[in-house]
Amino acid sequence: MHTVFLSLGSNIGNRLHFLRQAVQALQENVLTEFTGSIVLETPALLLPDSPSEWDRPYCNLVVRGKTHLEPEALLSALKAIEDRCGRHSQHLRWSPRTLDIDILLYDSVCIQTERLTIPHSELKHRDFLLHLLALLEPELVCPGTQETFDALARAALQKTKTKWKHAYVLFPQCMGIVNVTPDSFSDGGCYYQPDAAVAHCQQLWEEGASLLDLGAQSTRPDLTHTVTWEEEWSRLQPVLERLDPSIPVSVDTYYADLVEQLLSQGKISWINDVSGRLPEKTLQHIADAGCAICTMHSLSVPPKTGEYVTSLLPTLAEWGERQVEMLTRCGFPLDRIVLDPGVGFGKTAYQAGVLLKTIDQWKRLGVSTLLGHSRKSFYAALGAYGARDRDHETVAISLLLKNKIDYIRVHNVAWHQRALVAQQMVENCYASSGHFDGSRGTSARSLSMD
Repeated sequence: MHTVFLSLGSNIGNRLHFLRQAVQALQENVLTEFTGSIVLETPALLLPDSPSEWDRPYCNLVVRGKTHLEPEALLSALKAIEDRCGRHSQHLRWSPRTLDIDILLYDSVCIQTERLTIPHSELKHRDFLLHLLALLEPELVCPGTQETFDALARAALQKTKTKWKHAYVLFPQCMGIVNVTPDSFSDGGCYYQPDAAVAHCQQLWEEGASLLDLGAQSTRPDLTHTVTWEEEWSRLQPVLERLDPSIPVSVDTYYADLVEQLLSQGKISWINDVSGRLPEKTLQHIADAGCAICTMHSLSVPPKTGEYVTSLLPTLAEWGERQVEMLTRCGFPLDRIVLDPGVGFGKTAYQAGVLLKTIDQWKRLGVSTLLGHSRKSFYAALGAYGARDRDHETVAISLLLKNKIDYIRVHNVAWHQRALVAQQMVENCYASSGHFDGSRGTSARSLSMD
């Protein structure tokens, strides 16, 4: 097996989506012992006479893994993944692309052929690549030199004074909440006007949301007034019409008529059914349209004070199995089914702890899971914080459960990306020098640095 480092970049369309697709393909068919860096957004590298429309920022990451493929075969496998992700085989050099994968390092060898130069010919001239390599393995020595990537990155950044505006993680995916309502529990009225909603959508997208969840009716506890599906549509329509069509959109609704209206417009990627009770005919139409379905466990919508699940875990397990069976019968493949256990909907604050502690058990159903815990009322058990002041607790839970769920539905995408990036930096750093022996100190324990 050979150790390789690859760079992945995308600067057109849904960039994080293309990188995510590539990472999954690499893990399935090319690499084992996979480790990925954080994702950095960097300016496009262009020739002086390049068209202005090519000036699109890139999202970049570096991955480390093991492969049995020889260099030429590895290159062919990477080109096939690029093609699968929509890269045009005849694209112009320097032009925008959905995906670009390069071999940076292959073991410690130096290779020069017609098709391949390893280490990559531009590696030492790309400060962001040196930076990402140093974050993954700072003591790694660049082949053909005696320089570590720690030293190379520090020298490059001291020279260029480069600073990056955005950094992201690919997993878990952040669903950004946009409440186009006057009365939602934590931000009601903030994004009720179309201009404010569209601006907030763009902000969440730039901060690293994978998709946006638009809701036009509050589901806060004990809501006394509900609006019709026509009113929901009147709130959503001016926002949907003005959004960039490349941004994936989910709509949070439990009205079948509104779902049919949305499908006829062809502007959405998900339906987020917070009732879990859409008619099977409507579900079949969603499946036929190629949209994903997110279905949430709830006793009632909006939730009623004093109405709680008994026998929590068996109830959720039975509900999840029933939902997956019904949704597959309606035509959904497993990879377009998302289950939400419904934190705050018919569960006490104490049950919320049990639900969150055991959420990884849902993986056995073979579908994706979504955690909708942002600013929920159960955080009041931890202190007298208002709904808008619960992002600290929300981020803490997200970090704790990030490897157990696929999507986190959150109000504050920026805080989540910053926290997840910092955690991934530490988790994926590889200490190539081995172990530190701490036995000579006051403790006899040995601390592993691998």
